[in-house]
Amino acid sequence: MRMRALIAAAALAAFPLAASASGADAPATVPPLAPGEVLLEVNGLGVVRTPATLAIVTGTVTASGPTLAEARRRLQSEVDRFTGAARAAGVSPADIRVIPGASSATSLRVFDVEAPPPPGESAVPSPPEYHVESLVVVRLRNLERASDLQDLLTPEGESMLRSTGSLRYELIDDSAARRAARTQAIANARASAEDYAAAVGMRIGRMIRVTERAGLDFAAMMVTEIEAAQQLGERSAAQEAQVETRAIVGVDFALVPR
Repeated sequence: MRMRALIAAAALAAFPLAASASGADAPATVPPLAPGEVLLEVNGLGVVRTPATLAIVTGTVTASGPTLAEARRRLQSEVDRFTGAARAAGVSPADIRVIPGASSATSLRVFDVEAPPPPGESAVPSPPEYHVESLVVVRLRNLERASDLQDLLTPEGESMLRSTGSLRYELIDDSAARRAARTQAIANARASAEDYAAAVGMRIGRMIRVTERAGLDFAAMMVTEIEAAQQLGERSAAQEAQVETRAIVGVDFALVPR
């Protein structure tokens, strides 16, 4: 018998990218249970927080000018200012990307409200204003300089820079963090299984299957994690400079009488 029924159709609809560790399309079969055994299916969530080893600073640089050439000149000046600061912070040219964005022109038609133009004549258009932008992405291994670079994307005064930069942290190599999260997830799954077994007067006899699956329980776990984070309060990434790695595994146990 199953102590917890899994609604496969709903799980696939909610998480279409979820798959087993083997990546097979067909669901894996559970080995036959011995007489007296009861199947228990539980999920375990592992969350590991690791000091970041990489900061990604991203911002959209915008500039305007009376001509398209002047707007592009001002834009290039701002891009050079920012990328120069990045290189001064130890960023290699290979870790700086400048992606050209859109350009546009605006023009207003101006007329005197007390002396409107004669019938059949339109208002006098104002000179066009040209706008250009570029996306700048910097990968920074010196995390102490990340906030300084982000501040350059929100300067004071009359700079032509008109965008807010974003800052996020990553791991250059997350393999160790993923292993730790999976280990923690399996341990949490076993702890839950022991609680279920004790509640029905049984014990864990053997582990039947371990999968990386995401079902309805995954959504519940995520909600629980969000609520816990809200209770702890929001902490800025600049203060933490940590990366959160999550893993969820499904573990099937065979319970036996005590």
